[in-house]
Amino acid sequence: MGKVLLAVNGPRPSAKIFRYALDLCGKLKTELSVFQVVWPSRYGGSIGRAGKQAGKCMETSFKAAAFAESGEHEYAQTLMEKAKKNAEHLKPESRKAGVNCSITMGTGEPEKEIVSFVDNHPEIVLTILDSGEEVDGNPRENLIRGIKKRLEVPLVLLDR
Repeated sequence: MGKVLLAVNGPRPSAKIFRYALDLCGKLKTELSVFQVVWPSRYGGSIGRAGKQAGKCMETSFKAAAFAESGEHEYAQTLMEKAKKNAEHLKPESRKAGVNCSITMGTGEPEKEIVSFVDNHPEIVLTILDSGEEVDGNPRENLIRGIKKRLEVPLVLLDR
């Protein structure tokens, strides 16, 4: 059998969904490929919203100013470094489960990047989607709809 893909939208994979993917790969005796997609420009606005929701208007202003000063490039680099660090924690768990696991990072629109990844890896026979947190008012349903339309392999959806 080919590989199972765990497509992760965002900087932090869900431990629950990752364990599900490992269990499935263990039962199917197949490898797991993790593709983690980070879209830095999408996450900037969610920082401000999180501060407002917590009633921290002053803190939000400082965050926004820091974000504007640092520019998206530096923010993107910091976000990718955090995402890589988060992904590295997956390897020991996959080794413990006896599942060979490769991890690839990507940036851009998750809908496009995930479909492109599957198109470029014909060994992928099933995709499990970790749709991540809702960001910038873009609900998971939009992400799922965009992927489902163009994905050529079965798609498994789980709640975080």
